[in-house]
This record gives sequence, structure tokens and C-alpha cells, in this order.
Amino acid sequence: WYWFMVLLLAKQIITLYHAVQKTTTKDQQSLGKRQQFSVALDISGTEFQQQVYQQLRQIPYAQTRSYKDIALALGKPGAARAVGMANNRNRLPIIIPCHRVIGRNGQLVGFASGVEIKQQLLELEQDYLPQPLSV
Repeated sequence: WYWFMVLLLAKQIITLYHAVQKTTTKDQQSLGKRQQFSVALDISGTEFQQQVYQQLRQIPYAQTRSYKDIALALGKPGAARAVGMANNRNRLPIIIPCHRVIGRNGQLVGFASGVEIKQQLLELEQDYLPQPLSV
């Protein structure tokens, strides 16, 4: 039940996000639509967890990275499992998008609420990708 509500909230956030985008300037619309907002967050966690969360926030909308990719970006190539543990402790899984982190072989693995929810969140983002502007 909890994760159903998370999915419902995610859909509402994405819908609101796209509604807000429609109010942006014509210049922004001609250059493409934003897929990220900067939000000030006060997240507790170890220094390493904070670094992982920062990397997660850098993953573009509807794209994925592997646990190893995140570890490499942190300059810690052997820390893929530690990245997974930091993801597991993420208390804001929509705002800090740990669902965008997948296994190195492309498989959907390691999501605290289940791989099915992870897949649904990724599909939801794909459904809301902006269409290219036609010329």
C-alpha cells in the first residue's frame, strides 16, 4: 500500500512539474524543457551517503546509471556495494532518484520497495519525456 501511494505521489509530482513548465518563457520552450529543479535539501547521512545522494541528483530525468558508474564518479571504483547501501538508506526516493540506479549489466536490481516499483517509476519517467520540437 505504501509504495502504491509513493507511485501515485510520483505521478502527481511529474504532472505538476509539467504543468509548471508550461508557464516558462518562450525562450525556455524553444530551447527545450527543463527536467530538473534545484531544491535545497537538508538530508542526514554520512559524508559518503551525502556524496552518493549528490551524484544521484545529477542523473538526468528518465536515464539510468549503474552502481559502478556512481562509484567511479565519486572516485571510489570499488565502492559499488557501498553505493547500493547508501541508496538503501535514501529517505527521499523520488527527490533523490535512487530508482535510476541499475545493475552494471542493465538489470533492475536493488530497490528497497521492490524491482517492480523501480520499473514502474522508470516507465513513468519515460512516459513523460518531452517530445522533440518539430520544425
